[in-house]
Amino acid sequence: MKADSQMSIATKRTQFLKRAAPGILGIAVLILGAPACENNSDPIAPSDSIITVDADPQSLVVPTGTRETAGITATLRSKSGARLPDQEMTFSTTLGDLVPAAGTLFLTDENGQARCTLSTSQTTTVTARSGSVTGSTQVQTTPVAIGNVVLAVENADPSATCGSQEPCDCDDMLRLTATVEDPNGKPAGAVKVEFHLLTPLDPNSSTGPINIPGGTTENNGEFATTWRPDSQECNNKCTGLNICTWTFTATAGSFTSNQVIVTESF
Repeated sequence: MKADSQMSIATKRTQFLKRAAPGILGIAVLILGAPACENNSDPIAPSDSIITVDADPQSLVVPTGTRETAGITATLRSKSGARLPDQEMTFSTTLGDLVPAAGTLFLTDENGQARCTLSTSQTTTVTARSGSVTGSTQVQTTPVAIGNVVLAVENADPSATCGSQEPCDCDDMLRLTATVEDPNGKPAGAVKVEFHLLTPLDPNSSTGPINIPGGTTENNGEFATTWRPDSQECNNKCTGLNICTWTFTATAGSFTSNQVIVTESF
């Protein structure tokens, strides 16, 4: 009888454990945590993502024997269109060079974007890659031959009484105009021009060289910008018998313009 009772108790325990096993397993899962799922911080873009690549500018006018640059921006989006930050991305190009160098590893920013700069003299294709996802853009180039660059400087105030070229005081603004011509003397449009303030001839005047922001010539081959002396420097140095001078040039491609020397008339 006692043996039968013990057997009955053992049988009941076994039955209880069988019934309780799923619940015990569930508790274990809650304690230990569910099996690992998709890693949301995975730096590799999902295979159904989309990369769009843009260049600024998309088309370059390249003077013979030189290179021009374009900014490259790649944007990574999910299949639903949401931008994907913190994803690994690299760039490559068929021609030219990239800065940072091709193959450099980027992480997309909060807008899902990564950027680099292209330097090229020929039409090229730039590709961005994240995991197995790629996107590309073609940057077109148009070669142009430059024959001459001419710089003119004048007072930006047409009513100036001290002269058409020199500043009348430290607050006067000068207009710098560069004219780019092809080898036949015709205007060369869409050419990038830069201005430079060189070391002046007078030791008491402003120092340089300083690059002055330029731009792209119009169809007439001209690009103009304005410049004024640093007020504090000008007021400190261009006083009494100290006569200040500034020397300017302009460049387009490998060509440098004539030098224009401006003398203050205070």
